[in-house]
Amino acid sequence: MGNIVYERKTNGIRTELKEELLKAKEAQFALQNMLESTANKSDTPVEQDENTVDVILVG
Repeated sequence: MGNIVYERKTNGIRTELKEELLKAKEAQFALQNMLESTANKSDTPVEQDENTVDVILVG
């Protein structure tokens, strides 16, 4: 009985983590598209500063 309860809990946690990962990937994709469209509109080179954030690919 304990194993069944444990399995249900871990499956629930896995499902939640998969949902959060999907949300993060969608947000990353949207941000990447915004950055690319902004870079394409700008004629001036982009300078890196302390406010620059690196995009980390999760997969």
